[in-house]
Amino acid sequence: MQIKKLYPFYCFLFLVIFFCRNHIFFWDTYQLGAKQAWALFENGLFNWKLPAEIDSGHPPIFGMYLAVFWKLFSPSLWISHFAMIPFLFGIILYTFKIGTHLLDESKAYYLILVFLADAIFIGQAILISPDIILVFFFLMAIYAVFEDRSNLKIIAAIGLGLISMRGMMTLGAIILFDLWKDWKLANFKDQIRKLFVYIPAIVTILFFLVFHYINTGWVGYHEESAWASAFNRVSLLGFFRNVGIYVWRLIDFGRLAVWIVLVIALFKNDNFLKDKKHFALFLLAAFTELLIAPVLILHQGLLGHRYLLPITLSLSILMWYSVFTADLLQSQKKLLFTIVISTLLLGNLLVYPRKISQGWDSTLAHIPYYSLRNKMISHIDDLGIPKSAIGTSFPNIGPLKYFDPKKEEEGFPEMDFENQEYIFYSNVYNDFTDEQIDDLENNWELEKRFNSLTVEVCLYKKRK
Repeated sequence: MQIKKLYPFYCFLFLVIFFCRNHIFFWDTYQLGAKQAWALFENGLFNWKLPAEIDSGHPPIFGMYLAVFWKLFSPSLWISHFAMIPFLFGIILYTFKIGTHLLDESKAYYLILVFLADAIFIGQAILISPDIILVFFFLMAIYAVFEDRSNLKIIAAIGLGLISMRGMMTLGAIILFDLWKDWKLANFKDQIRKLFVYIPAIVTILFFLVFHYINTGWVGYHEESAWASAFNRVSLLGFFRNVGIYVWRLIDFGRLAVWIVLVIALFKNDNFLKDKKHFALFLLAAFTELLIAPVLILHQGLLGHRYLLPITLSLSILMWYSVFTADLLQSQKKLLFTIVISTLLLGNLLVYPRKISQGWDSTLAHIPYYSLRNKMISHIDDLGIPKSAIGTSFPNIGPLKYFDPKKEEEGFPEMDFENQEYIFYSNVYNDFTDEQIDDLENNWELEKRFNSLTVEVCLYKKRK
């Protein structure tokens, strides 16, 4: 295998990380990354009993990973961003290995390009995100199953189990995929014996869950947590609404092209059900859907784009394989991939109106936010307005060190329209209700506005 041929992709990702090196912790990463990293940095790397207000129920392995880098070097944004490089490079490597195993090297590059164009993946790739680590171990696990590499399965399974609760669910999908990929009733014992390699991961997960329950009295979430409402079960009407949102997430940011091309490729592939590799990819997509989608749909606030990464990546692999095994001319296959990749790239520019929530952490469209936020903070400082007097919304609330480890200042408090004179608004903030947006436009004075093609940040002052 010519690993040197992957150097252009590695250079691309290195340049992307270099470009993003001063981007603050954004969206959920300031909770799952910066806050937990600070807790472990200040209180001990192995002190996994986190303060209740930042304990989201996941193993704090990602915070620990960042804290180790901070101990070795210093707490900073660029150290945190460059800590993601091994996993990003690993994603490229295992995507290439999966593509080479299923078809060949020349076609594996197309799979890498599909992933890099996908807004959900590349949007997370420019962040300091635990979901990038989840994707790395997910792809490692897929390759290990295809190659039947026991040691690699053990590593990937433990990695998935320790990175997050969704990693645990994704591990369940991998175990089912491994069990059923080559299922033969006559070899029942041999099939079950495959599962033994997952025992270390299962034991590790159970150890953490028991440890966490003993120390906190809960697993997953608790009713007093800030995110408890996201785990509320939906009503029947809410269920159908969530199904609609889920479908929207699957086709959002240009991913509709993936589905259309997949259908075309399957229509032009008469023997796809007889192809063992094709069947295995159907199982992979089905099991990730089966174990992840119901949990997301049955709860109120779990339909973020990044939660779907194992599902969307599985579907992309299936689409890629279906095209290359379809009864189409080589030129037609290349045309289909050109359409898919172009549409996915353009999907990164999609921005919805102010009153429609958007998964800003899962698209490159949010990139201008960082510089615009810096401009607004400099403007606020020039005006001499204390940050404590300016209300704002997630993901802009709290001490600045949780966004930039080098900053020691107090940050912005949560918005309170009744008692605050200023409001810091951005279309990147989904927590502003329609009524609050109307209130700002009609009853508040726009003191300052900075904008780009996709992002705006505004400082509103209450009219007297």
